Amino acid sequence: MTGVVAQTDARNLPRPATLGAGWLERRQRRALGWTLMLAAALGLLIVVSATLGAARIPLHVSAGVLLETLGISTAWSAEATETQQQIIRAIRLPRILTAALVGAALALVGMVMQSVFRNPMADPGIVGVSAGGALGALLVIASGVATAGILVLPGASFAGALVAAVAVFLFSLRRGRNQVATLLLAGIAVTYLCSAATTALISLTYNRETLREMVFWLLGGFDNRGWEHVALIVPPLIVGTLVFVAHARTLNLLALGEEEAHSLGVSVHRTRLVLLASASLSRAWPWP
Repeated sequence: MTGVVAQTDARNLPRPATLGAGWLERRQRRALGWTLMLAAALGLLIVVSATLGAARIPLHVSAGVLLETLGISTAWSAEATETQQQIIRAIRLPRILTAALVGAALALVGMVMQSVFRNPMADPGIVGVSAGGALGALLVIASGVATAGILVLPGASFAGALVAAVAVFLFSLRRGRNQVATLLLAGIAVTYLCSAATTALISLTYNRETLREMVFWLLGGFDNRGWEHVALIVPPLIVGTLVFVAHARTLNLLALGEEEAHSLGVSVHRTRLVLLASASLSRAWPWP
């Protein structure tokens, strides 16, 4: 009798596979819900940002102009004057989109860094990407080459970030292998080295206008940003996103540990190098 009861109870217990599927489905629904809420909050912030400024524009008028820009005609857009439309479309909207794209790049690179280093506190500053990008940009500003074209400054920033990331990767190699702890220590060393070089470069710059440009670039800002800057940010962000999405399964395997990922067929060194290079592109190129 006891055996029959035990067998009946065992049959009534939920299967582990069913529990796993239900847990995954709930997790996906929760992620989708958060994504929709954050997207709605971003849309609201864009409308509010288009409203605020030296020239105050009513909220519903800003919303109407933005919807008309997307091809959706409303009665609100008819209330906007020509000046208000120009202010929103030519001045405020490019700055808003630039800020949103830079924030997306920072979030994307932060996620990748946390996955690569298996540390929720990891960011591009740990492996020298931010410091290297700043040094590369300040070098072209100090030399006056930055005025040669719109691609010079982001290109120099990307080059500096890439050199710093590759240097960290090479310094961390020990007997053909690199551990996460060694990679982090090498990153901190390269970060301090690049920061010291940046400070020395600023200290040795005596031209006030050049010094002002260097300091304001380091502080970051979205003034004088136009549609050409939006077009400049989108391609590297798309490339970085595609690379990260293509390595999504690899990032999951890296979370298990270097030895486990290697035993499952992951080329750990190559993957880290590719991800660091993509992170350098996504982080340094759209620097505000």
